[in-house]
Amino acid sequence: MARVKIQELTNLRADALSVTCPACFMQFDQKQALYARQGDNLNLPVLTYMELLALALGIEAEELNLKEHRVDPFPLLQKAGIINTPLPFNEEVLKRCLTCGACEYDCPSARTGVMSPQGVIKRFLNGEIEELINSPEIWECVECHTCLEYCPQRFGMEKVFTWLKHQAMVRDAYPNSLKSGYEMFLKTGRLAKIDDRQRQKVGLPPLSSQEPKQFVEKLR
Repeated sequence: MARVKIQELTNLRADALSVTCPACFMQFDQKQALYARQGDNLNLPVLTYMELLALALGIEAEELNLKEHRVDPFPLLQKAGIINTPLPFNEEVLKRCLTCGACEYDCPSARTGVMSPQGVIKRFLNGEIEELINSPEIWECVECHTCLEYCPQRFGMEKVFTWLKHQAMVRDAYPNSLKSGYEMFLKTGRLAKIDDRQRQKVGLPPLSSQEPKQFVEKLR
């Protein structure tokens, strides 16, 4: 019954499930870990009414021991603005990165003119975090590590782009093209359809439809 209810809520795109009964919390939160081991893709945060009330009264999430939940509620709380998203970068390092610019003219995306890495760092320092998370500009970084190779402080501004992309994923704010690719990978184990005729031209055998699915199951 718990699996059915969680699946129904997931299909309805519910953000979370709130319960008042401790036994219900254990049933819906802890059993999801069991269902995951059985192959179900269920990841619905479960919060008790008392936890929500405590957060509303200003009690820190760490004090409530929310890290013990089997389904991590922190991405949801960050998305809702209930807790602040921690910034994992030293401000002085970012300032040096902004004034340096050693990698600006070697960045493939910057050279095409589609975005300015230093412009993103400047906006980051100015506190425009939410705007950047929802900006298509951050997805222009291909994470090629060129900036890291040229960085005199071994920082590499790609770290900022990677972090922003992760926050966008948490908030379900990433591009539809990536969503479709991600869904295809979960379903088939591939990011694109395989052309067996092209494989035949170069002497490669057809791929089994089961091989990618087995790979995806191992990842889960």
